[in-house]
Amino acid sequence: MSTITFDTEAELAYLYLVQSSTRGIVSVTEDLDEESDLMLDFDKSGRIIGIEFFGSTALQLKSLANIKGILTKERKGDQSSYSFRLSDKKPERSIEKNGLIFYFSGKTNDFLGFDIVDIKLYGEKVLDSITTFP
Repeated sequence: MSTITFDTEAELAYLYLVQSSTRGIVSVTEDLDEESDLMLDFDKSGRIIGIEFFGSTALQLKSLANIKGILTKERKGDQSSYSFRLSDKKPERSIEKNGLIFYFSGKTNDFLGFDIVDIKLYGEKVLDSITTFP
């Protein structure tokens, strides 16, 4: 299964944070916040298992549909970090939610990407399965 899918009829994109073998059933769906075009799907343990994108962000993700390795992994000593970026712009606003930090630009509130900061919640092996390695 792809990590990002795009529905051309609805013009929405979906990013799977966990692969099908570990994917849980969606327990609840919430808006990230009132100003973003993101909806978050959570499993019963509180992990964000998928992100729904609407509007201009969904259209940006269209070109990434069917790509499996969407995260980048950085290792510093014995610590790993995972990131997803649509832009290298400097974030002006961030929102932390269930082990992820989402980044946005200023006045336009464009989605820039996210970092996974609670690796134990998601599991390094699961995250590695959707990571591009240099």
